[in-house]
Amino acid sequence: MANLIHTIQIYSFVKERPHLAKLKNFEKIIEFVKEFHLGDLNNFVLKNNFDLICSLKANEVCNIDLSQAPRFEDRDSLIKWFYSHLKN
Repeated sequence: MANLIHTIQIYSFVKERPHLAKLKNFEKIIEFVKEFHLGDLNNFVLKNNFDLICSLKANEVCNIDLSQAPRFEDRDSLIKWFYSHLKN
């Protein structure tokens, strides 16, 4: 599981991507979560626009409801929200 410093570093890295400004909030969050996905990107699936299926822990599938996500620009809330999915 990612530690807080590592998570903040990845957030900062993703935030600096030039194309990010053109993306919708849920697309920005997908970019962020994708950095933590374990395994083949074929197993990183978005269903119904807001239901993300990915693998954040070894050998475990995680369903993330992106409709409940905070604004990407609110770093602290986003990281807290993200960690809540790592614990489940």
